Amino acid sequence: MTSPIITHLHTSHTRYKTRKPKSYAAHQEALKHLPGGNTRSSIFSTPFPLTIASGKNGTLTSLDGHTYTDFLGEYSAGLFGHSNARIANAISTAMTGGWNFGGISNA
Repeated sequence: MTSPIITHLHTSHTRYKTRKPKSYAAHQEALKHLPGGNTRSSIFSTPFPLTIASGKNGTLTSLDGHTYTDFLGEYSAGLFGHSNARIANAISTAMTGGWNFGGISNA
């Protein structure tokens, strides 16, 4: 006899997989190359993690086209919003002079 909790869990996993076929496919492909399908166990969730396609301000969009409010902010600069124009411009400006010179520089 299967417990009601196991039945609900199975139903939830099936619904999750059905709503996120592209994320599932991306995870299956990643499993071919990376143990567990990713490089950080902290981003794994059962039955498989979402694959994020883009981010703008405080919203993330999955590979499957679903949008999510990002309350985590990647624990870092994501707190300023994904694709923040000021940060993107500062990075772009810094990169025009080159980077990773392999020696001392004043850049």
